[in-house]
Amino acid sequence: VPLRAEEYAGGAGHAFFANLLPEGGLRQAVCARLGISEGNDWALLRAIEGGGGAAEIAPFLDEDYTLSEAPHLLAPAGATRNRAEALAGADAAHQVVSGQRFDVRRTTCEGNRVVVEAEWSATLLMDLPHWDTGEVIRARVASVFEVRDGRVVSQDSYDCYFTPPHA
Repeated sequence: VPLRAEEYAGGAGHAFFANLLPEGGLRQAVCARLGISEGNDWALLRAIEGGGGAAEIAPFLDEDYTLSEAPHLLAPAGATRNRAEALAGADAAHQVVSGQRFDVRRTTCEGNRVVVEAEWSATLLMDLPHWDTGEVIRARVASVFEVRDGRVVSQDSYDCYFTPPHA
């Protein structure tokens, strides 16, 4: 999906992400809690993006979910996590970063597979190798999602971090 100022109203990428959002009573409760219209998929996605801890993310992940991260600057050996570990990481992220944002550059859908290319950024709440507290950390991200029955079964992530000039 090419970057543009106006919001995209449809397309395969929107349909995929809209399908991942909660439905029925759960959607009503989440939207009411966040003060978002039930019909505004993008606003709901942004709200989840901005603060998705385990409780917010769990409904989208299959019980057999696995996350595989290719080696990158912060995990030179890469990592593989099961659902419980990924959810624990989502909760712990609030101690490491704030203001998390994903700017989706492109999506590609084929069968049960969705590929998302995005720019990720967040402000650090603690020192990390190459970055200091308060700095904005950025990465170009490509993630491949496998979906079954409307829930994510697996995610393969390829994160390329931009290092600050002083690194």
